Amino acid sequence: MIVGQVVGRLWNDREIPSLAKRRLVMVKPIEGPLVVAVDLVEVAEGNTVLVTGDDAAQRLAGEGIDAAVIALVGGSDQNHTQGAVVSLGAPGHPADQTRE
Repeated sequence: MIVGQVVGRLWNDREIPSLAKRRLVMVKPIEGPLVVAVDLVEVAEGNTVLVTGDDAAQRLAGEGIDAAVIALVGGSDQNHTQGAVVSLGAPGHPADQTRE
């Protein structure tokens, strides 16, 4: 999995069926090159997100997908944030969980 920051969106002129009506976002990982991922949790530019790849992304988002945003990151031990929230869905989603 990759942790990174959403730096923008992409739009398709044409796409394979598994990309139809899907949002694509550009994510800049903490380390490494820019990643284009299917947005499964309705993130916005500037959000820190968790991206999964390869087989896991395909199982979640469909054939031909090799990266998918699966969580909105609210904090981490790296920046010493307490009570970080990891959103497993859209903001306000009932699956939101508070971590201590």
